[in-house]
Amino acid sequence: MDGFDRTQGGSWNQPNHFFAFTHGQAVVANGFSFDTAANEAILDGTIHLNDYKAVIWILGDESTADETFSAAEQTLVKNYLENGGNLFVSGSEIAWDLDQDNNSSGSTPADEQFLHEYLKADYVGDDSGILSVTGVNGTIFEGLSFNYGTNPYPEDFPDYLNSFGAGAVVNLKYSATKNAAIQYVGTFGNGAIPGKLVYIAFPFETITGEANRTAVMGRILEFFFPITSVESEPSDNSTQPKKFALLQNYPNPFNPETTIEYHLPITSKITLTIYNALGQKVRTLMDEVATSGVHRKTWNGLNDAQAPVASGFYLVQIKAEAITHSKKKIFKDSRRMLLVR
Repeated sequence: MDGFDRTQGGSWNQPNHFFAFTHGQAVVANGFSFDTAANEAILDGTIHLNDYKAVIWILGDESTADETFSAAEQTLVKNYLENGGNLFVSGSEIAWDLDQDNNSSGSTPADEQFLHEYLKADYVGDDSGILSVTGVNGTIFEGLSFNYGTNPYPEDFPDYLNSFGAGAVVNLKYSATKNAAIQYVGTFGNGAIPGKLVYIAFPFETITGEANRTAVMGRILEFFFPITSVESEPSDNSTQPKKFALLQNYPNPFNPETTIEYHLPITSKITLTIYNALGQKVRTLMDEVATSGVHRKTWNGLNDAQAPVASGFYLVQIKAEAITHSKKKIFKDSRRMLLVR
């Protein structure tokens, strides 16, 4: 949802922009598809937020003059989150615009309530003065560090925040004392269905480097749509599996290598293949007969030409062909993996 309308007085002064494309590149690189529309489309009823499993809201350095979230937009977003929606919003002036602690923004009590109770944030200051961030341990951005705010436009006034309310967690920091982003999972307002939120207090499109944007978007999408493992027998080669299974790789996310475990109740012809987010084959890890038991295979992040692949989501797919009682039994399954360089 492109809500970035500001063309005067901010860092981006052109009559149009390509920031939905920048977001879309990172979404597709992680194996997801998307639609894009301007914020006006939800106001006139062309687009309904509740038709989507996740919403990415672009606000750039949208500020008070054009409003980050109008009263009508707030109502629609509240309804979406109360019904279990997943929202990722980024922008440098959202808290500045909505919080009454900033006397010059002209915000209302309803604006501040929306910031506190639905974006799970409290405004602290208008300019962090720092153009780099680090992920907080134990959050979705653990292990990430990157710069932002120089291209495609300079971001000169990124908000810094505190989390607001139980369950809201700071996941990116500019420094030890200044917070840059928040994650939350739980109910919103009067809703009874848990939803999820990621709020970044600087524009996503200004993150330096496509690989960093892909990694950040990947962590967010994985938070919204977590990969779950199938129930399986214990990982012990002395235990004979009772069924075919492909377990989730570990660690995940990973760098530089990860372990893939699969279970065979009977000797089978195995193909184990890695695909990228576009469905293109990257690496054939196995194409051979394997005996029954618990098996593990390591992938080192290289393709068939032994060249390193880029950061992003990959799919590991297993195909097992077993002959039992003169019948061919075929098992297929796949798991998503996240490589972070």
